[in-house]
Amino acid sequence: MASQPATPHTIQGSFAKGSNEFVFNANMKVVMEKRDTGLYQTAFENGKKG
Repeated sequence: MASQPATPHTIQGSFAKGSNEFVFNANMKVVMEKRDTGLYQTAFENGKKG
């Protein structure tokens, strides 16, 4: 399947703290977050949400 709804079972990655970050460089990272309202990717630049 080319695309499908995002669920914890279809996303390849972890939502566990410490395993849910992708670091682009020293200043930028993306954190995968599981909240009551859904699944999110949050970008941080210089430690601040972007």
